[in-house]
Amino acid sequence: MQLVQMLGFSAFIVTSLLLGVRLLLLWRRTGEVPEFAMGLSFLLGGAFGYAAWFVYSLVLMGNLSGEPHTIAVVGLALTCLGAITNAAGIRAAFRPADSRARLLLLAFATVMSIGWVDTLFNTSGQEHWLFWLSMGGAGATYLWSTSECARLHLLLRKRVRFGLAPAHLADRARLWAMAFGAVVAMVSSSLLARLVMGPGQMPPAWVSTFQSLCGLACATSIWFGFFPPAFYRRRFEAPVAPDTSGVA
Repeated sequence: MQLVQMLGFSAFIVTSLLLGVRLLLLWRRTGEVPEFAMGLSFLLGGAFGYAAWFVYSLVLMGNLSGEPHTIAVVGLALTCLGAITNAAGIRAAFRPADSRARLLLLAFATVMSIGWVDTLFNTSGQEHWLFWLSMGGAGATYLWSTSECARLHLLLRKRVRFGLAPAHLADRARLWAMAFGAVVAMVSSSLLARLVMGPGQMPPAWVSTFQSLCGLACATSIWFGFFPPAFYRRRFEAPVAPDTSGVA
């Protein structure tokens, strides 16, 4: 079980790091907001933020020395920044002219900021519900991302049937929806464990195992969407018609 957990956590962190760097390099060429925002999101929330929470869990279990409050403040800041930049990228890509999307982004940022400030000054060691308000807000941004990508996938799949869109784009939207959905499942499992176990209690082992599997699923979806291996790319290549020009 520990091997599965390490594999899932490591795959998610490494893949988020690679994709974040790749998107920022793409942004240097295009100068577009979605590439910049999503690149920061994968670096801050996916790579550095999740690594911070992994260290935090090791400290709580006594496997590593450190100050839990400081690590929690840093981890929550990275998670919230990653979620906010993710929402900014989704708004810029899907709803750039929608004022409601701008207000939704502001609401997400406000909710997460309140929870982070409370966590920063809460040095009592007792868990506060505002911490989970921030985590819930972060999860909500990825739920928004999931819905937008799923909606795009359904639209593109219809166009593929009529030859109006390439099949690999529809598949990429599907993989994005799966990746963001896995992040939603990771956050939701933490919230559910907190509700069941109560504040200040370590979640059962199945929660970490489930989250690691979600991280592995997210990493796989990201990898196939942006770094597809040759056998996967061949799924979308049009079959070559046989040459019958010399046949009588």
